Amino acid sequence: MNHKILTMTAYKRPEYTKNVLDNLQQCIGFEEYTLLPTIEPGFPEVIELFSDIPNCEVLINEKRLGCCTNTLNALKRGFDRTDFLVHLEDDTVPGIDSLRFFEWANKKYEDDKEIFTVTAYNRVRDINKINHQDYFSAYRQKWFSGWMWGTWIDRFEEMSKRWDFQSWDQNINKKIRGNRYEICPSLPRSQNIGEHSGTNVRSNYWRMYHYSPFWINNVLNFSDISPHIESFRSNNLDSIYKEIDEPSYNLIISEERQLENEKLMLIGILIGSTYLLFG
Repeated sequence: MNHKILTMTAYKRPEYTKNVLDNLQQCIGFEEYTLLPTIEPGFPEVIELFSDIPNCEVLINEKRLGCCTNTLNALKRGFDRTDFLVHLEDDTVPGIDSLRFFEWANKKYEDDKEIFTVTAYNRVRDINKINHQDYFSAYRQKWFSGWMWGTWIDRFEEMSKRWDFQSWDQNINKKIRGNRYEICPSLPRSQNIGEHSGTNVRSNYWRMYHYSPFWINNVLNFSDISPHIESFRSNNLDSIYKEIDEPSYNLIISEERQLENEKLMLIGILIGSTYLLFG
């Protein structure tokens, strides 16, 4: 099955959903895709936003299912039509070449079983740490990032058998993924805008750990993209993208290690305090 499929979940945030859809329609190659939104009921202003999207097949749930169940159903729906898909949420804005990036990764890593998923997301706070020649590069990292991501049907079958209906993304990252990698772009190809009305999100935490000040849509201009237009059209994607080694400045991994170290330090302090108090 070679169909180009995008799945998407949406619920109650029309301003976010509109931002996502507006940018999605600007993505290179979007006209080649079928968009399969799976939408929670109760907010007709959200549903209406999909009415003018070409190649869009809307499914509205009969009752509210919740994020975890809705995500699983959306993915199952997509994999009925394809062997590789890209999944979006209603607060994940896609970058201009994000679909072509996923197509490159699909072809390059389909048979590499060390690669579990592909993500468009990254977090970059200092653009000067990325060499200009690496703007179209990607690397392997032992992580799962759920803000615009893709995977293959065999990997999804693993996920679906062990799906967590409380925290689906953390379960993929911490348990199902094991020791495998995701492919991550050096320069982010998506942006998380979900500061408000998200699940378990605080604004200060979102700014620190989710928002990326630099991503493709505010770093590159047409002069950066234009040399690759013909390659985008002809799907000669190996001439555009490349894999590099994981950089030392990788924020997602380094900050996770820092958080783990802080947790261990806190546990140590609690144990020490308990010993002093109770001997």
